[in-house]
Amino acid sequence: MGTQTLPKSGIPSKITERAARKIARELHMNPKQTARDPTKSLEAIGIKVHTSTVKRSRYNCGLYGRRVRRKSLLTTRHMAARLEYGKKIYNVVCILLYWATYNFSYILIRSTKS
Repeated sequence: MGTQTLPKSGIPSKITERAARKIARELHMNPKQTARDPTKSLEAIGIKVHTSTVKRSRYNCGLYGRRVRRKSLLTTRHMAARLEYGKKIYNVVCILLYWATYNFSYILIRSTKS
């Protein structure tokens, strides 16, 4: 006899588990996406959903509070310039440290001879 599974109350979900995994995969691959982008890709495979449905599915997958990520403030040109500057400063510091240790050892030698 046992218990029977009764029909659930409410409207069934429009998004299947497969579609929910697709949304999660797309958002992991491209975090700059908004909720509209997965909606468009789901429409391409024949599932028409609202953006709030995508947001809810995303929340159920453990992806909270998505917003378009800001672009990085450093461009590749800026990164290259910073790296060049750092190398130049590093070389200057190394030269200064070399001369400081050389002069210090010279001072130590002269003071022991006196």
